[in-house]
Amino acid sequence: MIYVVPLCLAFRADPLFAVLCQLWIATTLQTYPTLGATSLSVGLLPLFPSLIPRAVVPVYEPPPSSPNTDANRCAADISRPLIPIGLHFYASLLFPILHHLWLHAGSANANFYYAAGLVVGLGNVLSGVELVWVGRKRAFLRKEGLDGIAGWDAVQVTD
Repeated sequence: MIYVVPLCLAFRADPLFAVLCQLWIATTLQTYPTLGATSLSVGLLPLFPSLIPRAVVPVYEPPPSSPNTDANRCAADISRPLIPIGLHFYASLLFPILHHLWLHAGSANANFYYAAGLVVGLGNVLSGVELVWVGRKRAFLRKEGLDGIAGWDAVQVTD
Protein backbone atom coordinates (compact mmCIF):
# COMPACT_ATOMS: atom_id res chain seq x y z
CA MET A 1 0.00 0.00 0.00
CA ILE A 2 1.07 3.53 -0.68
CA TYR A 3 0.40 4.64 2.91
CA VAL A 4 2.94 2.36 4.61
CA VAL A 5 6.10 4.40 4.05
CA PRO A 6 4.66 7.84 4.95
CA LEU A 7 3.03 6.51 8.12
CA CYS A 8 6.19 4.68 9.17
CA LEU A 9 8.21 7.86 8.67
CA ALA A 10 5.68 10.05 10.44
CA PHE A 11 5.38 7.74 13.44
CA ARG A 12 8.87 6.26 13.58
CA ALA A 13 9.07 6.98 17.31
CA ASP A 14 6.00 4.82 17.92
CA PRO A 15 5.76 1.86 15.53
CA LEU A 16 2.72 0.36 17.32
CA PHE A 17 0.74 3.52 16.61
CA ALA A 18 1.87 3.36 12.96
CA VAL A 19 0.54 -0.21 12.76
CA LEU A 20 -2.76 0.94 14.28
CA CYS A 21 -3.06 3.71 11.67
CA GLN A 22 -2.22 1.29 8.84
CA LEU A 23 -4.79 -1.19 10.11
CA TRP A 24 -7.38 1.58 10.27
CA ILE A 25 -6.63 2.62 6.68
CA ALA A 26 -6.84 -0.99 5.50
CA THR A 27 -10.18 -1.32 7.28
CA THR A 28 -11.45 1.86 5.65
CA LEU A 29 -10.33 0.94 2.13
CA GLN A 30 -11.92 -2.51 2.10
CA THR A 31 -14.27 -3.21 -0.78
CA TYR A 32 -17.16 -3.78 1.61
CA PRO A 33 -16.43 -2.13 4.97
CA THR A 34 -17.96 -4.05 7.85
CA LEU A 35 -18.42 -3.40 11.52
CA GLY A 36 -16.40 -6.54 12.33
CA ALA A 37 -13.30 -5.19 10.62
CA THR A 38 -13.77 -1.85 12.35
CA SER A 39 -14.08 -3.58 15.72
CA LEU A 40 -10.60 -5.04 15.27
CA SER A 41 -9.16 -1.54 14.94
CA VAL A 42 -11.27 -0.22 17.80
CA GLY A 43 -10.07 -3.12 19.96
CA LEU A 44 -6.51 -1.81 19.71
CA LEU A 45 -7.40 1.72 20.86
CA PRO A 46 -7.10 0.88 24.60
CA LEU A 47 -3.36 0.42 24.02
CA PHE A 48 -3.28 4.24 23.91
CA PRO A 49 -5.22 5.46 26.95
CA SER A 50 -4.93 9.14 26.05
CA LEU A 51 -7.03 8.56 22.93
CA ILE A 52 -10.07 8.18 25.14
CA PRO A 53 -11.73 11.59 25.46
CA ARG A 54 -11.26 13.59 28.63
CA ALA A 55 -14.97 13.43 29.34
CA VAL A 56 -14.57 9.71 30.03
CA VAL A 57 -11.07 9.44 31.50
CA PRO A 58 -9.35 12.60 32.74
CA VAL A 59 -5.73 12.28 31.63
CA TYR A 60 -4.27 15.58 32.77
CA GLU A 61 -5.83 18.61 34.32
CA PRO A 62 -3.56 21.57 35.10
CA PRO A 63 -4.02 23.39 38.39
CA PRO A 64 -6.40 26.35 38.15
CA SER A 65 -3.63 28.80 39.03
CA SER A 66 -1.57 27.64 36.04
CA PRO A 67 -0.98 30.39 33.45
CA ASN A 68 -2.32 29.84 29.94
CA THR A 69 -4.50 26.91 30.94
CA ASP A 70 -5.70 26.16 27.40
CA ALA A 71 -2.15 25.66 26.10
CA ASN A 72 -1.13 23.51 29.07
CA ARG A 73 -4.02 21.07 29.01
CA CYS A 74 -3.73 17.63 27.45
CA ALA A 75 -4.28 18.12 23.74
CA ALA A 76 -3.51 14.58 22.59
CA ASP A 77 -6.93 13.00 22.75
CA ILE A 78 -9.80 12.45 20.38
CA SER A 79 -11.77 15.65 20.67
CA ARG A 80 -14.77 14.91 18.43
CA PRO A 81 -15.80 11.27 18.90
CA LEU A 82 -19.56 11.79 18.71
CA ILE A 83 -20.00 11.87 14.91
CA PRO A 84 -17.97 8.70 14.10
CA ILE A 85 -19.52 6.81 17.02
CA GLY A 86 -22.97 7.95 15.91
CA LEU A 87 -22.32 6.85 12.33
CA HIS A 88 -21.18 3.40 13.46
CA PHE A 89 -24.19 3.07 15.75
CA TYR A 90 -26.50 4.19 12.94
CA ALA A 91 -24.93 1.65 10.57
CA SER A 92 -25.27 -1.13 13.14
CA LEU A 93 -29.01 -0.41 13.20
CA LEU A 94 -29.23 0.07 9.44
CA PHE A 95 -27.52 -3.18 8.35
CA PRO A 96 -30.08 -5.64 9.80
CA ILE A 97 -33.04 -3.53 8.67
CA LEU A 98 -31.78 -3.25 5.09
CA HIS A 99 -30.77 -6.92 5.07
CA HIS A 100 -34.33 -7.86 5.96
CA LEU A 101 -35.84 -5.47 3.41
CA TRP A 102 -33.55 -6.71 0.65
CA LEU A 103 -33.50 -10.48 1.16
CA HIS A 104 -36.67 -11.34 3.05
CA ALA A 105 -39.27 -8.71 2.19
CA GLY A 106 -38.03 -8.13 -1.36
CA SER A 107 -38.86 -4.44 -1.22
CA ALA A 108 -35.30 -3.12 -1.49
CA ASN A 109 -32.26 -3.82 -3.64
CA ALA A 110 -28.50 -4.08 -3.15
CA ASN A 111 -28.07 -0.31 -3.38
CA PHE A 112 -29.69 0.08 0.03
CA TYR A 113 -27.20 -2.35 1.56
CA TYR A 114 -24.36 -0.59 -0.26
CA ALA A 115 -25.51 2.73 1.26
CA ALA A 116 -25.17 1.22 4.75
CA GLY A 117 -21.60 0.23 3.81
CA LEU A 118 -20.95 3.83 2.81
CA VAL A 119 -22.11 4.99 6.24
CA VAL A 120 -19.59 2.63 7.87
CA GLY A 121 -16.90 3.84 5.47
CA LEU A 122 -17.62 7.47 6.32
CA GLY A 123 -17.41 6.69 10.03
CA ASN A 124 -14.08 4.92 9.44
CA VAL A 125 -12.70 7.86 7.45
CA LEU A 126 -13.64 10.36 10.15
CA SER A 127 -12.18 8.12 12.87
CA GLY A 128 -8.98 7.55 10.89
CA VAL A 129 -8.45 11.25 10.24
CA GLU A 130 -8.94 11.98 13.94
CA LEU A 131 -6.55 9.14 14.84
CA VAL A 132 -3.76 10.46 12.60
CA TRP A 133 -4.39 14.01 13.84
CA VAL A 134 -4.00 12.89 17.45
CA GLY A 135 -0.81 11.02 16.56
CA ARG A 136 0.69 14.10 14.93
CA LYS A 137 -0.27 16.21 17.97
CA ARG A 138 1.45 13.64 20.15
CA ALA A 139 4.58 13.74 18.00
CA PHE A 140 4.62 17.54 18.26
CA LEU A 141 4.25 17.40 22.05
CA ARG A 142 7.12 14.92 22.29
CA LYS A 143 9.28 17.08 20.03
CA GLU A 144 8.63 20.11 22.23
CA GLY A 145 9.35 18.14 25.40
CA LEU A 146 5.77 18.15 26.64
CA ASP A 147 5.20 14.40 26.43
CA GLY A 148 4.40 14.10 30.14
CA ILE A 149 1.49 16.45 29.65
CA ALA A 150 0.21 14.35 26.80
CA GLY A 151 -0.50 11.45 29.17
CA TRP A 152 0.53 9.11 26.37
CA ASP A 153 2.89 6.98 28.42
CA ALA A 154 2.37 3.26 28.87
CA VAL A 155 -0.08 2.25 31.54
CA GLN A 156 0.91 -0.53 33.91
CA VAL A 157 -2.02 -2.57 35.17
CA THR A 158 -1.45 -4.26 38.52
CA ASP A 159 -3.66 -6.09 40.99
